[in-house]
Amino acid sequence: VLNTVLAPTVGALADRTGRRKALLLSSLAILVVPFAAIITPAWVDGANGSLSDQVWSFSIVDMLFGLSSVSMSLCFAAVPDCLGHDEASLTEGYSVLNFALSSGVGMGAVIGA
Repeated sequence: VLNTVLAPTVGALADRTGRRKALLLSSLAILVVPFAAIITPAWVDGANGSLSDQVWSFSIVDMLFGLSSVSMSLCFAAVPDCLGHDEASLTEGYSVLNFALSSGVGMGAVIGA
């Protein structure tokens, strides 16, 4: 869900500052998120976590992955620059599929929890 909300904002920021800088920063964020996924459950749960604590730790990790997946939107934005005019229209459908995937995963985690 965070990817869906933040993608337009990060895209506008990337247009102002340059896509290469934004892609580099988001790639660095992707490197940090797995380590945060390891640390967060221990930080939230403590020694013996209840079911509520486990849901919160899963939600925090899911939010971090949602934040880092914004780089995929930046990649999708960079693809038409590399393609010809005829092929660039294909990326619009791929972006719609990315929207459906990121929204479905986020909503599924919230509904399932």
